Amino acid sequence: MRKVEQKIGRTRGFTLVELMVTMVIMTIPILAAGILMYNGQKTWNRLYDDVNHPVQQDAHIITETLQKWGRRANRLDYVIYNVQSSTFTEALPSSGGPDEQTVVGDAVELRYWNETLQSGDSTGLLDTQRTATAYALLYLEGTTLKMDTGDYPPGGVDGSGSRNTSGGTMTIAENVTSIQFSHTVISDVGQGAIRVEAVLTNPDSGDTLTVLTSVLLRNMWPR
Repeated sequence: MRKVEQKIGRTRGFTLVELMVTMVIMTIPILAAGILMYNGQKTWNRLYDDVNHPVQQDAHIITETLQKWGRRANRLDYVIYNVQSSTFTEALPSSGGPDEQTVVGDAVELRYWNETLQSGDSTGLLDTQRTATAYALLYLEGTTLKMDTGDYPPGGVDGSGSRNTSGGTMTIAENVTSIQFSHTVISDVGQGAIRVEAVLTNPDSGDTLTVLTSVLLRNMWPR
């Protein structure tokens, strides 16, 4: 019995200090994994907010709108305007060289066909004197990009430079600080290729986003 008691007395376990040190060591990788997970989730949330923020969505809508309406428009009949105090004036070309002309403005009127040939048209030919049957006028009102649509003629702007308000108006994008429409014609080549540069401002952070896009008007009548 005495030998057994002596053997049991010599058996050792973990001390409290050793347990605490072990727990601290085990805690380090757990904390590291937690920090990685937190930072990953934070980055994901930031990226998600950036991609799905209304300003980002407006940037996509501006591009899609220009493509949708521009591709159906007549490249021989569109107008770029300068806008001053709600008065629309056709933008004049500025010469960049002997054969180069660039037109820059604040608004653009795209003209297109929204009617098919009449079933009773025995000739099956388009009227060569009619370049379009409808219009889409894109312009900035405050910080809102809007688009008017209606019949052509008369078109989006009357002889006095006022907008034609008899058609419909839709909002394209909000928080648009500025927008510019332009085209460049070199040696009579380039008509119908419209460029757009729009600056959008995030109202929450004040950050700006610049949209650069272009569209080629594919239709041409009369030839």
